[in-house]
Amino acid sequence: MSQPYGEQPGGEPTIRFGDPYRPEQPPYGQQPGYGQQYGQQYGQRPRYSAAANAYGAPIGSGARFGVVGATLAGIGAILLIIALTAVNWVSTSGNSASFSDVHDALDANPAGAAGVASAYFSWLAWLLTIVTVIVAICANLPSPASGPLRALGAVLAAAAIAFTFLAVRLFRTGSYGDYISNASVGFYLAVVGFLVVGAGALVGPKGG
Repeated sequence: MSQPYGEQPGGEPTIRFGDPYRPEQPPYGQQPGYGQQYGQQYGQRPRYSAAANAYGAPIGSGARFGVVGATLAGIGAILLIIALTAVNWVSTSGNSASFSDVHDALDANPAGAAGVASAYFSWLAWLLTIVTVIVAICANLPSPASGPLRALGAVLAAAAIAFTFLAVRLFRTGSYGDYISNASVGFYLAVVGFLVVGAGALVGPKGG
């Protein structure tokens, strides 16, 4: 006897031509939620919870005050103060002159004084000292501005060293080599002081 259309031997139904394919699905209400499917496909990710460690510090950086850099800036400041107040800048023919002595000599002959030297031994040296030290200390604070301040501190220190070398030529007469050869402790101490301050600015805050 022929089997009814749509049945296989044994009474099992067959798929009729044209029926759409329907994969097995769990009953309604037991399907996984969207979040569960997303987590199975892409994995669970922790929520972002980073917070700043200190006021002004970059989020999640853990930066701390740069003790090493600030110490170097302080050492450089001490060297500069000694150079500007306590030691000689010029030694020639048995005569020596301190920073203030050079300032007085330049004031006594303003027409013959070199422009950079006149400003340097009047106010520029002190201004460069104060600004470079302040910038170097601020560059070691754990703040987002520490990066630009570190670069600024290095540039200011380099500029201060350049002005110190230019200012050693006190008067318009005479060769630069003669003035360099007559330069004394104060000149070299100032160069080293600005160099140390610039190094302290480059160190910056201690990273976390």
